[in-house]
Amino acid sequence: MVSTHSSAGASLPTPTLLVGTHVRLEPLTAGHEADLYAAGRMPEIWTYLPTVDAPFQSREAARRWMDEAFAQQATGWRWPFAVVWQATGRAIGSTSYLDFQWRDRALEIGWTWLTPAYWRTVVNTQCKYLLLQHAFETLGM
Repeated sequence: MVSTHSSAGASLPTPTLLVGTHVRLEPLTAGHEADLYAAGRMPEIWTYLPTVDAPFQSREAARRWMDEAFAQQATGWRWPFAVVWQATGRAIGSTSYLDFQWRDRALEIGWTWLTPAYWRTVVNTQCKYLLLQHAFETLGM
């Protein structure tokens, strides 16, 4: 189900919970900070992402990363999700929808990162499946 809000008189979708067999994508909240801080501390995660430094090397840096994600969400440009491993209920990374082009029915999927223990597992595949399914079947992209 997609929830909506009013923007310039139009009703636009907002982030919603996406649930798979192994992972769930929860709209990012401050409650994910501790898990994401623990998950994001390995510098190799950030090798190919557009950041100056690994953003999770301190709690303050992790908070700044989250604040930026929240600010981008507030503008409607990005929907950040916490990637939560179903078996533990802990956030193990993040992924996002971004750069919405509602008129053209287009969006991007990106800013995905996972703690290395979940690299080369079902996690990223299931994340992308959930995001693509929701984008096509629910959002009409």
